Amino acid sequence: MTSGISRAIFVLSACTVVLSNAVATSRPETECPGPPKDYIGYRIASVKVTSPLYFFSAANSPLNHLASELPLKSGEPFDLVRYGEGASQITTTVRTGFTDGLTAMRFVATVPRLENCTDHTVEVHYIVYTSVFPPLTGKSFEAGKAELNRPATTGALLGTEGRLFVVPEMGYNHTRNAYGGILVQSQMPLWIFDDVTIHSSASTNSVVSDAALTGSRNLGARYLNQAQWRTNWTYYDVPAGQERLQEAKLVASFFATTKELGQRGWLLKYGASLAGGHQQGPVQDSSNSPYGDLKLVAGVENRHGQNAFAGTYGFELGTTLNSQFVDFAKYIADLRYSRSFSPFPKYKKPPDQDDRKDFIGKDHKPFTLEARVNGGYIQAFGQVPGPARFFGGNQASAPFIEGQTWDIRDQPLIRSIPQNQLGSLPSESGVGGTRFYAFNLTVAKAVIGKALVPKDLGTQDFVDALDFAIKTGKGELADAYFGKDPTIAPAIAEVSKIKEQADDIKKELQGLSFDPATAIKVGPILKTLTSGSSLGSAQLVSTTADAILNHGKATETSILLNSQLPALESNLTKLCNLLATPAESTTADQIQKLRDELDESRKALAKSWVSQNTKPARERATAHAEKDFATAENVLNTFLYQLNVYSIAPVAIFDVARVWPNNIGTRYAVGGGVRLSIVNVNFTLGYAANPTHGPTEGSGALFFTLDVSDLFR
Repeated sequence: MTSGISRAIFVLSACTVVLSNAVATSRPETECPGPPKDYIGYRIASVKVTSPLYFFSAANSPLNHLASELPLKSGEPFDLVRYGEGASQITTTVRTGFTDGLTAMRFVATVPRLENCTDHTVEVHYIVYTSVFPPLTGKSFEAGKAELNRPATTGALLGTEGRLFVVPEMGYNHTRNAYGGILVQSQMPLWIFDDVTIHSSASTNSVVSDAALTGSRNLGARYLNQAQWRTNWTYYDVPAGQERLQEAKLVASFFATTKELGQRGWLLKYGASLAGGHQQGPVQDSSNSPYGDLKLVAGVENRHGQNAFAGTYGFELGTTLNSQFVDFAKYIADLRYSRSFSPFPKYKKPPDQDDRKDFIGKDHKPFTLEARVNGGYIQAFGQVPGPARFFGGNQASAPFIEGQTWDIRDQPLIRSIPQNQLGSLPSESGVGGTRFYAFNLTVAKAVIGKALVPKDLGTQDFVDALDFAIKTGKGELADAYFGKDPTIAPAIAEVSKIKEQADDIKKELQGLSFDPATAIKVGPILKTLTSGSSLGSAQLVSTTADAILNHGKATETSILLNSQLPALESNLTKLCNLLATPAESTTADQIQKLRDELDESRKALAKSWVSQNTKPARERATAHAEKDFATAENVLNTFLYQLNVYSIAPVAIFDVARVWPNNIGTRYAVGGGVRLSIVNVNFTLGYAANPTHGPTEGSGALFFTLDVSDLFR
């Protein structure tokens, strides 16, 4: 899939041209009037490179660095050629320079603009529109969930790439009170690892820290399409009711994703981890002990339109390294569904009914629904440490495996009860549950939003050009897959022989020498035979054969077979007919021999090519290209028709959860809040009431979070 996706960059390059031309029609008040050629010789006051996310400095930091490397420099005379070269250089650098192990394609458009002109000076401004097309899949639940939760930020998350990522963190919940911290992530190639991440947060009563080395590769195999491995150290010390949970451990983990499987394109994800360390917790049978565990996890995901589904199962074997070899087994099941109710183009034809142009630049206000059901069970054979048990509450993140690449919760979520307090009441087995279930429902309706893509793109010319670019890109990708189809391998093998023969013919012809009279007679046909641009030349046949063999151009076999080879053989026959004297007979016989050998190879190629029923191979190649391009098209459609610069969405929630063994019964959460997304910064403030609270529980819980999506991932 990697090679196939890389070929799909063709369509994105074409889209870049379309987008650049369309966006350039938008003229703010500061843009200089008239064509750029009118300003040749003006002194350049400044050169800058920005993204449309101009109000968020992190979005522009890697782009500003590019300004110093462009052909045009501040203080120099304006030059039209170097002005255009700068746009091309930026597009190439962003597409290829800010990449990571999981990035295969990116959509980049650089729009050059002259601004703030005076009688003698001009400012040069390059605006970069960019959106990464990750090769994960259009079926990914995580991608779908991101589009629902952060409609104003998902494109930014997929947007640009950097070497160092530093994000402050702050939040509040009743258990930890107000807390703050920092996340630092940097690309640091080290053996099999690519990145280092350090995260820490603290409050007056808690500490949570971890450090990790992460590596990943895009392998392209059917059942091992993508892989990620991780080694991390974690430590936490947090309250659990009147008690405390403490843990420190080292974890090694591996996660993998298949290609899309079956007709409906299901994704299979799987992973494993091995951990060891020390745990302390308020449990009667194991309050302070060494600890180790083995975890296995597997799940499926799919997206269909604006629907996203996911189901995951986790299994754990844990030990306290005491008398029992295995002290407990844990089982986790997690099901999720999300749906976005958002107007979307209907792609009606003919063009006068095509409504896509009406959605480009439109402020998007979707209604979204998210539902989740999860449950867990611990089977005890010996001691069960406190941190391994179920506590639950309004903790947003509760990963089954530290650093997991997709979301499977290890704890019940109920937003009306503070973190770790749902199962914090003592029972006959101590604090913490051995069974739980939880159901969570979240609905939100964006009431305010501003589209990222400008309305100037909403023209039928842009839509038609985009269609042409995508169609061309799909054709190129389908050709590549067709050339690799096993059923046409025999034909491709014959092409290798033909290339050798064409090279031999060219070498023979270049070594010929004649008397002046004969040279004049055969000169025109010899020029045709050795030219690289003339039909029927040995060079043209050799070049086409090389493209078929080494550059995935198997579809040019028909041209080689039906046009170029017959023309070459015809020209060789003409040359032999011109060499009619006895003195020229030896040369004529040698050329005739080479021509006959080439003719035999052509017949063998024709037999092999025609004997293969190429229609099924073509259909398979086309279907493969359509499937691969679904990823790029899904992201592009989100970029054009659904993405906001900012959005405000009221949120309503309903939760049900229970932990056993205890007598507190089933607990509920009913409430809501508001989510404000500004580019990649997300603020959520809400309150969840606890209508059936116990004597030691409050009437509800306030929650507030601030998080920043990684623009440079």
